[in-house]
Amino acid sequence: ESYRVEEPADLATLDFTKSGESQVLFGNLPVGVRGYAHKEISETVGIVKGNYVSEKSREKIADPTDHTGFKTESKSELKIAQWSKVFDSVGGNWQFNHNNFKDDMDVFRIRLPKIPPPPGTAEHRVKIWTTDEAGQQLDPGAEVDLNVHADFHESAALCLVAKDAVDDNFAVEGKVDGQLGDRTYRAVLGGKVKFQWLTAPGDGEKPVFEIPVHVKKTVTAKGFVLEESTTSATAYFERAKQALSACGVKLDYSVVSISPSPPDVYFGDVFKFELPDFVGDTEITMTAEPKALMNAASCKPPAGVIPVYFLRNFDEGFAGWSNAPSRMAAADAAYGGAIFLDCDEVSESTLAHEFLHILLDASHGEIDPLWYQEHNNWSWCLWNGAASPIENGVTARRRILDGMRSRMLKSPYCK
Repeated sequence: ESYRVEEPADLATLDFTKSGESQVLFGNLPVGVRGYAHKEISETVGIVKGNYVSEKSREKIADPTDHTGFKTESKSELKIAQWSKVFDSVGGNWQFNHNNFKDDMDVFRIRLPKIPPPPGTAEHRVKIWTTDEAGQQLDPGAEVDLNVHADFHESAALCLVAKDAVDDNFAVEGKVDGQLGDRTYRAVLGGKVKFQWLTAPGDGEKPVFEIPVHVKKTVTAKGFVLEESTTSATAYFERAKQALSACGVKLDYSVVSISPSPPDVYFGDVFKFELPDFVGDTEITMTAEPKALMNAASCKPPAGVIPVYFLRNFDEGFAGWSNAPSRMAAADAAYGGAIFLDCDEVSESTLAHEFLHILLDASHGEIDPLWYQEHNNWSWCLWNGAASPIENGVTARRRILDGMRSRMLKSPYCK
């Protein structure tokens, strides 16, 4: 058994293998990022057109020999947290539980070798920060002390988040954003997490290690803006992009303004925009107005691209509407995969929720309430219409559960 040595080592490009584990070295000393190993279990999570469907959920593997109580493994890439294990139901309402943070499926820990820290210090310390796809600093990060274990030094549980408000406002176990011991770091797909071993042995510049934030799939969308509110279409796309990134799904999008509106498309105070019809909670039929919109040459997306139409004054009380492909009537199959938004009614999570309809290829109705469950409860996630404030503006409404992730990654729009 042998290690290849680089100094400093780069987690993004170098793969050192011993006993089936990937890690890097500083000199002859193993340095790594650890995360939970998991197994995938199949669960019946819903009904699609009368048939039960089974999707995959992640489950940690018990290991009493590991100080976490679960099997961990070296990671060569990281993902943004789905918040799959950190909520408890209290009095019927879901609440963020600090005690559950360390058990979340997506946390990671930085591990350093068991060597004495510099004189006068009790623990080793690293500086952590993140960069975007272009290599520009995203989260300036913080310094973190590592706990002493029998054979190594290791940080407390850390995680990546997609939204600034989450990173800024979460104070897990009293650790404030940007201060010593910070537990959450803003990240984007295609970016990197970097850490510098501040207490590494030797003189001179301290080594910097990096690990990528993995892009698993990419979805492409195009926004057609016929009406716009004070919040821009781009801002809504960015919010949806953050939500989907927790599943490793990168949202690429473009936006174009359409003026004047195509013929036979109206959304004034008198003539409201006529949404498609949903017959018996199972079949979507197109009405004249959305057909006219989607047939207009200026409003047609390229093949494989999800069109998102920004409109106003829907004839029904919806903030958004999606044409889930499998729900379309046979005669209207060509109109599947489209999203319609009322720009005066949309909330922060509306567009992300509508993307779920397309990527899961599902509609509300016959599949509720058996759809994607967690802790035997399907509430408080991006699929459910209810929004629940959790803590400092962080809502469980943003969560995408494992069953959703498993299904959406199989969508033909995820490439």
